[in-house]
Amino acid sequence: MDLNLSLDKMKILDTTFNYIISPEISEFKKFSPKLRIGVLASGNGTNFQELINLSEYGEFDIEIKVLITNNENAVCIKRAKNFEIPFKIIKSKDFSQRELFELEIINTLIHYDVELVVMAGWMKIVTPLFINKFKNKIIN
Repeated sequence: MDLNLSLDKMKILDTTFNYIISPEISEFKKFSPKLRIGVLASGNGTNFQELINLSEYGEFDIEIKVLITNNENAVCIKRAKNFEIPFKIIKSKDFSQRELFELEIINTLIHYDVELVVMAGWMKIVTPLFINKFKNKIIN
């Protein structure tokens, strides 16, 4: 455990990990350089926190480049702030068409040079536009 973590970070970090690594993805955890991920979350961010924990403790070689949420009151925003992870709130109601909403998300992920998109409690169904842009690079 990194003893240089701030007290705010320590309050968020959970020392027990609630994840299972199946034999098929056991090699997923090792990347050099670290795998750049973008996380989409809509709520409390417990899955997002697990990704933070995996990254902070070196369990997975990932770098969380950005959090995108569609909920300005989502707790995941506080988690991102505590770990100085950039975040962006993108609400579908701010766009006249679903595709424009998704284009904003896509452009944000591209801006942060994301290699893998992790939907960690993302409560929106994505369209083929989004899926095709990140084909074989999305985990839900």
